[in-house]
Parts: sequence; C-alpha cells; structure tokens
Amino acid sequence: MKRWIIITVIFVVAIGTYSVVFRSKGILAQITLSNQLETLKLEIDSLKRELQSNRDRVKKTKNDSLYMETIVRTKLGMSRKGEKIFRFIPREKKPTDIQPK
Repeated sequence: MKRWIIITVIFVVAIGTYSVVFRSKGILAQITLSNQLETLKLEIDSLKRELQSNRDRVKKTKNDSLYMETIVRTKLGMSRKGEKIFRFIPREKKPTDIQPK
C-alpha cells in the first residue's frame, strides 16, 4: 500500500513538472518568448534611430540648399549651366605595370 502511494506521488510530481516546464505556457516557452522580446526591442530601437536619421535628412534636404546641392552634384552628377565636369577613371594595372621588388 505504501509503495502505491509513493508511485502515485512520483507520477503526480512528474506530470506537474512536465506541465510546468514543457507545455505551451511553460518555463521553456517563457524563456523563448523573453529572448524574442529582447530581440524585437533591439530591432525596434534600431529602426527608430534609422527613422529619425531619415527624418533629419528629409528636413535638411528641404531647408538646406547647400546640402541639396551637394546631393544633386554627387549622387545625380548634375552641374550648373556652363560648368565642365571632369571625371577621372582609375587606370587598370596591367601585369607589365607591376614593378618587381
């Protein structure tokens, strides 16, 4: 009789432990969700910084004509009327250009 009580208690404790640890709302699931939450928080912070940077760039583009001119000249390759643009293309090295040591 005593043996059956011990087996029953062990069985109940085992089932309870399994439920607490491995079920969908168990400890392992909570740890996984906690890690995912931290990752998402970091991603949100990064996206907020990127968004603020983009807002600053838009504001600067609207209000700063010198910044706009720099962007137009460098990224779009535009120039003012009458200006000449010189582009220097780097020369590719040929095997004969390499000097032996």
